[in-house]
Amino acid sequence: MRGLLVCIWLTPVLLGPWDLVNKFFILASPLLVLGIPGSFGRYLEYYRQHGALHSVLRRTTTVCVVLCAAGWLAFQLFSEELAGIFLVDRENAGLLRLASTCLLAVVAFNFLVEVLNALRFVRLNALIQFGQSLLFAVLCVVGLAWWRADAVAVIVAYAAACGGMLLVGGISLARNLRKLPRDSVVLPQRELWVKLLPFAAWVWVANLLTNLFDSSGRWMLLNWTPDATKLLRDSLAGNYHVAQLIPALMVTLASMLGGTLLPYLARDWESGRRARVSDMMNLAIKLLALALLGGSMIVLMLKPLLFQIAFRGKFPEGEAILHLALAGCAWTALVAFVQTYLWCAERARYGCFALAIGLAVNVLLHWFLVPSYGIHGSILAMAIASLTVLAVLLAISVRAGLRLDHGTVAVTLMPGLLLIGVLPAVIALAACGGIMLLRREWLFTPSERTVLGETLSGMMIKFRKTNAA
Repeated sequence: MRGLLVCIWLTPVLLGPWDLVNKFFILASPLLVLGIPGSFGRYLEYYRQHGALHSVLRRTTTVCVVLCAAGWLAFQLFSEELAGIFLVDRENAGLLRLASTCLLAVVAFNFLVEVLNALRFVRLNALIQFGQSLLFAVLCVVGLAWWRADAVAVIVAYAAACGGMLLVGGISLARNLRKLPRDSVVLPQRELWVKLLPFAAWVWVANLLTNLFDSSGRWMLLNWTPDATKLLRDSLAGNYHVAQLIPALMVTLASMLGGTLLPYLARDWESGRRARVSDMMNLAIKLLALALLGGSMIVLMLKPLLFQIAFRGKFPEGEAILHLALAGCAWTALVAFVQTYLWCAERARYGCFALAIGLAVNVLLHWFLVPSYGIHGSILAMAIASLTVLAVLLAISVRAGLRLDHGTVAVTLMPGLLLIGVLPAVIALAACGGIMLLRREWLFTPSERTVLGETLSGMMIKFRKTNAA
């Protein structure tokens, strides 16, 4: 809702700089800390079981603080050069200096989220992230209404929301950590970093490739569009942002689900229950893919209400490419989720191979499509490249031990129906429902149907008890 309010408030030209800075936050956050927090989901539980959790947290926090200080100094000293890279135009140097200062709060908040998730403080993590989003919405509306109606107000509001919830979450985390047993072993520095850094490095490379995958499309669109002035570039960035506003929630949701699931997968993996890991991944991929398809259909049905009434027709290009953005982001969301398996299996480097192929395909397609088809060619290139990454990633996961069934393969292809229109997607989703009702094994295996049935029964029992109370 905050994103929708910002799009209603700002014109495409004013919205464009915020979109670029937002992508800067996403790209620079893991770069600044070398992907170290990305390894927490896989290894904090391991060190917790081996009695060295507090030591690991102290050491990784110290290293990340030093890296952030060095990164901030570099952004301040070379703001013009880096603005040309991250924000497309060297004239945005002042905006980059502001964004790099705000980036410190963003990185610290992301660090906290990774720790909470790795320690399986799921409810606290959810409350902290919801609080950050809510506070961001309030500060954003207040800043736009009573301070200044441009990207600066949104950037400052985002950093303030991260900082505020970092304080609240940090206090809660400290209280929870005091309840955990103290370290029972002395962990040598070399032993920690030899185990942690290779995995963190591959996660860092994976994050870099993932973020470059999205950012490269924007960069090529804004730089390769014929006769593009700064005004036109900002307008294109604004329309691109609006088209991906709701679809990007799919990627965020999938990343959150994957990050939440990873510690549980790691526990089963370390316990030798590899078949259970495959079963969990198959069922989760199917449910996520169907949910993404259903959500995309609802968004397309509400498109006239959103773009013509709420946005008052300010973003015609964004409206025209929405179906392409939904398909591409659905596949990107599945990519983000499937990577969880490779992280669990300590095969993160193979995921980087898939992302590198997708990045190359994305750049090549943009080179062919953008000069002729503009923003439509850019978003179509992203969708095709996302499907390519997903296909390669699933093939690599199978070689790494994932027992993929035919139903999982089928549902991962379904978002492609959105490229045609709403009706084919509705028919496909209805067919999936019919298959489930007929108890066919084309989509869900008998064990998966049993799990779904037990889960629904448990939810119904809990719902009845709540109503009775």
